[in-house]
Amino acid sequence: MTRWTDAAGQAGEALIARASARYRAADPFAVHFARFKLRNDPVFAIALAQGLIPDGARILDIGCGQGLLASWLLAAQQCHPDSWPPGWPAPPVPRSYLGIELTPADANRARAALAEPGPWPAEIRQADARAAVAE
Repeated sequence: MTRWTDAAGQAGEALIARASARYRAADPFAVHFARFKLRNDPVFAIALAQGLIPDGARILDIGCGQGLLASWLLAAQQCHPDSWPPGWPAPPVPRSYLGIELTPADANRARAALAEPGPWPAEIRQADARAAVAE
């Protein structure tokens, strides 16, 4: 089985680099974790390659960790069409993103990565998801 980056080629690697770069403000661990996770967990690529996130989606990411999904989607928004993986639909434009994370260190990494405003609101709450979603 090949990795998804083999099919996406340089465009996939550029997307990983752009999404991982957002974590430089957090710490070196966050950058390396982002690179590893985005390169090896196919769920991120599948979400974009198959158009699983529609435009206007209100994303609730329970257990968001360091906010990789938001960083991934923001990186996709910033890609030039010429550097987008061939055959993938245009990147989605969500309405909003809310990440809930129990671990304070991960929530802080997510906030640092998402500190620069994007084209849609992204919020990270450090909370127990069982209580936070009811708010």
